Amino acid sequence: MNQHESRKEKYMPSKLQPKRTIIFLLSFLSIGVSLLFYYYLNAVDDKYSRIVARESQVFQKVQSLSENSLRGYLYINKMVGTRNVEERSRLAHERDGYTQKNDILISELFAIVDTSAVEKSSLEELKSTRLLYQKNYKLLWAYLNVGSDSAYIFLNAECEPSFLNYQDKVTRFIDINRKNMVQHSASISDDVNQKSLFMLIFGISPVILFLLFIFSLGIILIYLLKKSKNLDLA
Repeated sequence: MNQHESRKEKYMPSKLQPKRTIIFLLSFLSIGVSLLFYYYLNAVDDKYSRIVARESQVFQKVQSLSENSLRGYLYINKMVGTRNVEERSRLAHERDGYTQKNDILISELFAIVDTSAVEKSSLEELKSTRLLYQKNYKLLWAYLNVGSDSAYIFLNAECEPSFLNYQDKVTRFIDINRKNMVQHSASISDDVNQKSLFMLIFGISPVILFLLFIFSLGIILIYLLKKSKNLDLA
Protein backbone atom coordinates (compact mmCIF):
# COMPACT_ATOMS: atom_id res chain seq x y z
CA MET A 1 0.00 0.00 0.00
CA ASN A 2 2.76 2.41 0.90
CA GLN A 3 4.47 1.56 -2.35
CA HIS A 4 1.30 2.41 -4.25
CA GLU A 5 0.94 5.66 -2.33
CA SER A 6 4.53 6.50 -3.09
CA ARG A 7 4.06 5.88 -6.80
CA LYS A 8 0.81 7.86 -6.73
CA GLU A 9 2.46 10.88 -5.11
CA LYS A 10 5.12 10.71 -7.75
CA TYR A 11 2.53 11.45 -10.42
CA MET A 12 0.39 13.89 -8.43
CA PRO A 13 -0.71 17.00 -10.40
CA SER A 14 0.56 19.20 -7.59
CA LYS A 15 4.04 18.30 -8.72
CA LEU A 16 3.32 19.68 -12.20
CA GLN A 17 2.55 23.32 -11.41
CA PRO A 18 3.91 25.76 -14.08
CA LYS A 19 7.48 26.61 -13.47
CA ARG A 20 8.19 30.17 -12.40
CA THR A 21 10.84 30.41 -15.08
CA ILE A 22 8.34 29.66 -17.83
CA ILE A 23 5.84 32.21 -16.49
CA PHE A 24 8.62 34.78 -16.19
CA LEU A 25 9.77 34.16 -19.76
CA LEU A 26 6.24 34.48 -21.13
CA SER A 27 5.69 37.70 -19.19
CA PHE A 28 9.04 39.04 -20.37
CA LEU A 29 8.17 38.15 -23.97
CA SER A 30 4.79 39.90 -23.69
CA ILE A 31 6.43 43.05 -22.36
CA GLY A 32 9.11 42.84 -25.05
CA VAL A 33 6.53 42.57 -27.84
CA SER A 34 4.59 45.52 -26.41
CA LEU A 35 7.75 47.62 -26.33
CA LEU A 36 8.60 46.54 -29.86
CA PHE A 37 5.18 47.65 -31.07
CA TYR A 38 5.58 50.97 -29.30
CA TYR A 39 9.01 51.73 -30.76
CA TYR A 40 8.02 50.54 -34.22
CA LEU A 41 4.91 52.74 -34.35
CA ASN A 42 6.86 55.62 -32.83
CA ALA A 43 9.56 55.20 -35.50
CA VAL A 44 6.94 55.21 -38.27
CA ASP A 45 5.31 58.33 -36.84
CA ASP A 46 8.68 60.05 -36.46
CA LYS A 47 9.71 59.18 -40.02
CA TYR A 48 6.42 60.40 -41.47
CA SER A 49 6.56 63.62 -39.40
CA ARG A 50 10.09 64.35 -40.63
CA ILE A 51 9.06 63.80 -44.26
CA VAL A 52 6.00 66.02 -43.92
CA ALA A 53 8.02 68.74 -42.16
CA ARG A 54 10.79 68.59 -44.79
CA GLU A 55 8.50 68.66 -47.83
CA SER A 56 6.33 71.37 -46.27
CA GLN A 57 9.42 73.46 -45.61
CA VAL A 58 10.58 73.04 -49.22
CA PHE A 59 7.11 73.92 -50.53
CA GLN A 60 6.87 77.07 -48.41
CA LYS A 61 10.29 78.28 -49.51
CA VAL A 62 9.70 77.67 -53.21
CA GLN A 63 6.31 79.39 -52.94
CA SER A 64 8.03 82.43 -51.44
CA LEU A 65 10.62 82.23 -54.22
CA SER A 66 7.90 82.32 -56.86
CA GLU A 67 6.04 85.20 -55.20
CA ASN A 68 9.22 87.27 -54.86
CA SER A 69 10.07 86.65 -58.52
CA LEU A 70 6.62 87.79 -59.65
CA ARG A 71 6.84 90.94 -57.57
CA GLY A 72 10.29 91.61 -58.94
CA TYR A 73 9.09 91.29 -62.52
CA LEU A 74 6.24 93.71 -61.84
CA TYR A 75 8.87 96.23 -60.73
CA ILE A 76 10.72 95.69 -64.02
CA ASN A 77 7.57 96.59 -65.97
CA LYS A 78 7.15 99.72 -63.84
CA MET A 79 10.80 100.63 -64.44
CA VAL A 80 10.35 100.33 -68.20
CA GLY A 81 7.11 102.35 -68.05
CA THR A 82 8.61 105.39 -66.32
CA ARG A 83 11.05 107.98 -67.62
CA ASN A 84 11.69 109.42 -64.17
CA VAL A 85 15.28 108.45 -63.36
CA GLU A 86 14.84 108.72 -59.57
CA GLU A 87 11.64 106.69 -59.62
CA ARG A 88 13.33 104.06 -61.76
CA SER A 89 16.24 103.82 -59.32
CA ARG A 90 13.83 103.47 -56.40
CA LEU A 91 11.97 100.67 -58.18
CA ALA A 92 15.26 98.96 -59.01
CA HIS A 93 16.33 99.16 -55.38
CA GLU A 94 13.07 97.58 -54.19
CA ARG A 95 13.38 94.88 -56.83
CA ASP A 96 16.92 94.12 -55.66
CA GLY A 97 15.48 93.45 -52.20
CA TYR A 98 13.37 90.59 -53.61
CA THR A 99 16.40 89.30 -55.52
CA GLN A 100 18.42 89.12 -52.29
CA LYS A 101 15.60 87.28 -50.54
CA ASN A 102 15.52 84.71 -53.34
CA ASP A 103 19.30 84.29 -53.17
CA ILE A 104 18.88 83.22 -49.54
CA LEU A 105 15.89 80.98 -50.33
CA ILE A 106 17.75 79.13 -53.08
CA SER A 107 20.73 78.51 -50.80
CA GLU A 108 18.38 77.16 -48.12
CA LEU A 109 16.60 74.95 -50.66
CA PHE A 110 19.89 73.42 -51.80
CA ALA A 111 20.71 72.62 -48.17
CA ILE A 112 17.35 70.90 -47.66
CA VAL A 113 17.14 68.88 -50.91
CA ASP A 114 20.77 67.75 -50.76
CA THR A 115 19.71 64.13 -50.23
CA SER A 116 17.14 64.07 -53.07
CA ALA A 117 18.73 63.63 -56.51
CA VAL A 118 15.52 64.42 -58.40
CA GLU A 119 14.75 67.60 -56.47
CA LYS A 120 18.38 68.69 -56.59
CA SER A 121 18.51 68.26 -60.37
CA SER A 122 15.30 70.24 -60.78
CA LEU A 123 16.64 72.97 -58.49
CA GLU A 124 19.83 73.15 -60.56
CA GLU A 125 17.70 73.78 -63.67
CA LEU A 126 15.74 76.42 -61.78
CA LYS A 127 18.96 78.12 -60.74
CA SER A 128 20.32 78.11 -64.32
CA THR A 129 17.18 79.70 -65.77
CA ARG A 130 17.21 82.27 -62.98
CA LEU A 131 20.81 83.22 -63.77
CA LEU A 132 19.86 83.77 -67.44
CA TYR A 133 16.89 85.87 -66.36
CA GLN A 134 19.12 87.96 -64.07
CA LYS A 135 21.63 88.40 -66.89
CA ASN A 136 18.88 89.68 -69.19
CA TYR A 137 17.65 92.02 -66.46
CA LYS A 138 21.12 93.59 -66.18
CA LEU A 139 21.18 94.14 -69.93
CA LEU A 140 17.71 95.68 -69.75
CA TRP A 141 18.89 97.97 -66.96
CA ALA A 142 21.81 99.08 -69.14
CA TYR A 143 19.40 99.96 -71.96
CA LEU A 144 17.23 101.93 -69.53
CA ASN A 145 20.20 103.89 -68.17
CA VAL A 146 21.20 105.12 -71.63
CA GLY A 147 17.58 106.01 -72.41
CA SER A 148 17.40 103.65 -75.38
CA ASP A 149 14.05 102.66 -76.83
CA SER A 150 15.62 99.24 -77.35
CA ALA A 151 14.68 98.52 -73.71
CA TYR A 152 11.07 97.86 -74.76
CA ILE A 153 12.16 95.55 -77.54
CA PHE A 154 14.62 93.71 -75.31
CA LEU A 155 11.99 93.34 -72.57
CA ASN A 156 9.61 91.53 -74.91
CA ALA A 157 12.21 89.60 -76.91
CA GLU A 158 14.58 88.39 -74.19
CA CYS A 159 13.73 89.42 -70.65
CA GLU A 160 10.11 88.28 -70.54
CA PRO A 161 10.71 84.84 -72.16
CA SER A 162 13.60 84.14 -69.78
CA PHE A 163 11.39 85.12 -66.83
CA LEU A 164 8.58 82.83 -68.01
CA ASN A 165 11.05 79.98 -68.46
CA TYR A 166 12.32 80.63 -64.93
CA GLN A 167 8.76 80.52 -63.57
CA ASP A 168 8.11 77.32 -65.49
CA LYS A 169 11.07 75.69 -63.70
CA VAL A 170 9.72 76.92 -60.36
CA THR A 171 6.35 75.32 -61.12
CA ARG A 172 8.06 72.08 -62.17
CA PHE A 173 10.04 72.02 -58.94
CA ILE A 174 6.82 72.48 -56.94
CA ASP A 175 5.26 69.54 -58.81
CA ILE A 176 8.28 67.34 -58.07
CA ASN A 177 8.11 68.31 -54.41
CA ARG A 178 4.44 67.29 -54.23
CA LYS A 179 5.14 63.97 -56.00
CA ASN A 180 7.96 63.26 -53.55
CA MET A 181 5.58 63.86 -50.68
CA VAL A 182 3.06 61.38 -52.12
CA GLN A 183 5.75 58.80 -52.92
CA HIS A 184 7.27 58.99 -49.44
CA SER A 185 3.83 58.62 -47.85
CA ALA A 186 3.05 55.63 -50.08
CA SER A 187 6.42 54.09 -49.25
CA ILE A 188 5.72 54.32 -45.52
CA SER A 189 2.23 52.85 -46.00
CA ASP A 190 3.63 49.94 -48.03
CA ASP A 191 6.25 49.29 -45.39
CA VAL A 192 3.62 49.20 -42.65
CA ASN A 193 1.37 46.92 -44.70
CA GLN A 194 4.22 44.51 -45.44
CA LYS A 195 5.16 44.24 -41.79
CA SER A 196 1.65 44.29 -40.34
CA LEU A 197 1.06 40.52 -40.68
CA PHE A 198 4.46 39.72 -39.19
CA MET A 199 3.90 42.19 -36.35
CA LEU A 200 0.44 40.72 -35.72
CA ILE A 201 1.75 37.15 -35.52
CA PHE A 202 4.71 38.22 -33.44
CA GLY A 203 2.43 40.26 -31.21
CA ILE A 204 0.14 37.38 -30.33
CA SER A 205 2.98 34.85 -30.09
CA PRO A 206 3.14 35.04 -26.25
CA VAL A 207 -0.56 34.24 -26.07
CA ILE A 208 -0.15 31.35 -28.53
CA LEU A 209 2.81 30.00 -26.58
CA PHE A 210 0.91 30.27 -23.31
CA LEU A 211 -2.14 28.48 -24.76
CA LEU A 212 0.10 25.75 -26.17
CA PHE A 213 1.72 25.42 -22.78
CA ILE A 214 -1.68 25.13 -21.05
CA PHE A 215 -2.89 22.65 -23.68
CA SER A 216 0.23 20.49 -23.32
CA LEU A 217 0.00 20.67 -19.55
CA GLY A 218 -3.64 19.61 -19.68
CA ILE A 219 -2.83 16.57 -21.81
CA ILE A 220 -0.04 15.59 -19.44
CA LEU A 221 -2.32 16.01 -16.41
CA ILE A 222 -5.06 13.89 -17.98
CA TYR A 223 -2.53 11.22 -18.82
CA LEU A 224 -1.10 11.22 -15.30
CA LEU A 225 -4.54 11.19 -13.68
CA LYS A 226 -5.41 8.12 -15.71
CA LYS A 227 -2.07 6.61 -14.78
CA SER A 228 -2.73 7.35 -11.11
CA LYS A 229 -6.21 5.86 -11.32
CA ASN A 230 -4.83 2.66 -12.88
CA LEU A 231 -2.29 2.42 -10.04
CA ASP A 232 -5.09 2.73 -7.46
CA LEU A 233 -7.01 -0.04 -9.15
CA ALA A 234 -3.91 -2.16 -9.22
